[in-house]
Amino acid sequence: MEDSVFDLTVQNATVEDRIVASLEKVSEAFRVLLWAESKRTGLSPIQVQLLVFLLYQPTVRATVTVLAREFNMTKPTVSDAIKVLERKGLVVRTGNEADNRSYTLSLTANGRDVAESSGVFANVIKHQVRTLEASQQSGLLQALLEVIHLLQKTGVIHTQRMCKTCRFFAPGKGKVKHYCALMRQTLHGADLRLDCPEHVLAVSA
Repeated sequence: MEDSVFDLTVQNATVEDRIVASLEKVSEAFRVLLWAESKRTGLSPIQVQLLVFLLYQPTVRATVTVLAREFNMTKPTVSDAIKVLERKGLVVRTGNEADNRSYTLSLTANGRDVAESSGVFANVIKHQVRTLEASQQSGLLQALLEVIHLLQKTGVIHTQRMCKTCRFFAPGKGKVKHYCALMRQTLHGADLRLDCPEHVLAVSA
């Protein structure tokens, strides 16, 4: 059986175990902030996240199918959360004339207000990251993007709309910078994106 990163003897002996344990602490901070926002709004954590997602993502992703994939949840679970948001007057659905079984979700004016005020709940973490040197921020971003990419490749999380999985991305090597064929410009480590609106999945991603 593999050793646990939560076993302090193991954790304090290896760098990778301490990194994973550190990520768990950051995740805990995120959960604490999300729960605080949940209490403030009277919504469940996932309902808060759904509202924020609908606010900032394009309409093409405003479906139960996409939401279920984005948040690694079942469609019935997402549908139940959406029904609550509808009853609260925060979300409305628009049917598809070509397929009455599918529909698109959109925020009401009240829903947009709630989403905008809730969308800053993680800024406490951002303010702490901002205190790091620029080189530390760039290094941290690149390391996290690589870990996320590897988790996606192993199937732990769904495919991300990040530079590393995009057909337009050419990874740098040595002194050669990364390159985006869509924007036709070189990219530094700090320029890499986790979620790009123009992302097109590469065949080999």
